[in-house]
Amino acid sequence: TTIKAYVPEDREIGFEHLASAITFYYGKFSKQNSDFDAAMNKKSEVNAEVKAGFNLFMGKAQCATCHFVPHFNGVKPPYVGSEFEVLGVPADTNYTQLSSDVGRYAVNPAPETHRAFRTGSLRNISRTAPYMHNGVFKTLEQVIDFYNDGGGAGHGLVVPNQTLSSDSLHLNAMEKKQLLAFMKALDEHIVVDAQPAELPMSKNKALNSRKVGGEF
Repeated sequence: TTIKAYVPEDREIGFEHLASAITFYYGKFSKQNSDFDAAMNKKSEVNAEVKAGFNLFMGKAQCATCHFVPHFNGVKPPYVGSEFEVLGVPADTNYTQLSSDVGRYAVNPAPETHRAFRTGSLRNISRTAPYMHNGVFKTLEQVIDFYNDGGGAGHGLVVPNQTLSSDSLHLNAMEKKQLLAFMKALDEHIVVDAQPAELPMSKNKALNSRKVGGEF
């Protein structure tokens, strides 16, 4: 019954069918059962380091100005759209130049959309490396340093429309560690389905050479 609710009425397979199938599949994992959620629902406690990290997230580190509870992405009430931000993401970790990707500007050309990207969710963030739209940062420590130093503009790159403040956040080593602890508390306890022993046979012989789990 639940699956049928996701199936469009049109019998011809199209974009809506694909979107519905993907939504249904990912919906299985959106249980919001991280340590943070358990603490908010008063089912368990988080340690002092996580609590300090949350306070930094909401305050000094200014993360919550773009990442909104409960999904910690750019969607905020009344939940009808997501924010885009210009951060000055570099092409390399030496900050020799900006990423060449123009972002939102490619589909909505305007001065404020140049190099603007949608604010993604921080849930399960420790499991989704590399980071930023171009994967330039391999660790969360690098990401925190990027924001702490004021984004691309703070590193000397020319980003006239940067929405992120170019001023340093002045986070010390302990505060960075606390912030990281909080972000890891957003990792959800997801039950992983066992993969099938084999894939179903297809009339298309080329598909029958596929491997369980796929190859990427």
